[in-house]
Amino acid sequence: MPGIQTLNAKVRTHKLRLFYLRSIVAGCLMTILISCENDIRKINLVTASDSVPTSTVKNINLVRSVSGKVVMELTAPLLKTYEGEDPY
Repeated sequence: MPGIQTLNAKVRTHKLRLFYLRSIVAGCLMTILISCENDIRKINLVTASDSVPTSTVKNINLVRSVSGKVVMELTAPLLKTYEGEDPY
């Protein structure tokens, strides 16, 4: 009866793999549910419009002219622009 023993071994292996898969999924789900924290003060601090730049530019070279005459030239590796009551 080697056919039945082989079949039983395959069924046991399948059940064991299914158990491991369910355990991993349950562990990941528990980790996600336990680790989530929604403190509204922290969320408001991070998403406040005055703490997040409205635009970010890398390697900028800005030239401003009035009536064809250069009045300002700005070169910077990074320029962040903020809006709101106190943008500076």
